Amino acid sequence: VRDFAIAASPNFTVQEEQVNNVRILFWGLPNTENAWAKALEVAKNSIITFTKQFGVYPYAELDIVTVPLQNADGDEFPGLVFTHSGLYINNGGSSYFSTVISHEISHQWWYGVVGSDVLNSPWQDESLATYSALLYFDQYSPSEYAGMLTYYNQSVNDFEKANGKKPISDPVSAFASNDKAYTITIYFKGSLFLVELRKQLGDELFFKALQTYYQKDHYALASPTTLLSTFQQTCGCDLAGFYRDWGLIYK
Repeated sequence: VRDFAIAASPNFTVQEEQVNNVRILFWGLPNTENAWAKALEVAKNSIITFTKQFGVYPYAELDIVTVPLQNADGDEFPGLVFTHSGLYINNGGSSYFSTVISHEISHQWWYGVVGSDVLNSPWQDESLATYSALLYFDQYSPSEYAGMLTYYNQSVNDFEKANGKKPISDPVSAFASNDKAYTITIYFKGSLFLVELRKQLGDELFFKALQTYYQKDHYALASPTTLLSTFQQTCGCDLAGFYRDWGLIYK
């Protein structure tokens, strides 16, 4: 694994589920109980979806832990997901609650197994993780999926009308003073790039490319070119112009 993290509390209550031979352990804090079942449901369905579309989850266990995070609603480590205890207040009824859990679980594939330079090319794992959460909604709640696509598109359009286009390939340092620009460009625009790429290639080639990327780059640090080349090699087509249109550098 790439990282090690630990969470400890005398107040945890643990619940367990099993899916695809993976043991899911959910660690809940007091006053978050009403959303535990929803969190486990999203976790199970996310593992099912991502295993089918990307490849097998590589570990025997996944732990989801409620913690009082600061400045984040979720954080990922190999085999371990932190979720902000404040998310559980509304009983897990919002799309955002499910988005955070699915997004962080997808990082098990994009960052945990296939690594990348998260400072110089943050889109490579964050855009994939945001898109992966969209896949979860596409599978289990099509109406919410449609609403999220509309929201992402509108957010990107409004931001770029006011500020001009920002390339997806920008490093974290380019957003040092603007968290909103980072979220809209790397998370929203980056995931929309993948939505459009899927349309361009069709489902069979698109998911075959992601499966190839996942298999070939297990536990490696893959460059952006590696990911983009995998799509191009899988389809046997020239995608350089399409990549440039989205602000991605492809050599």
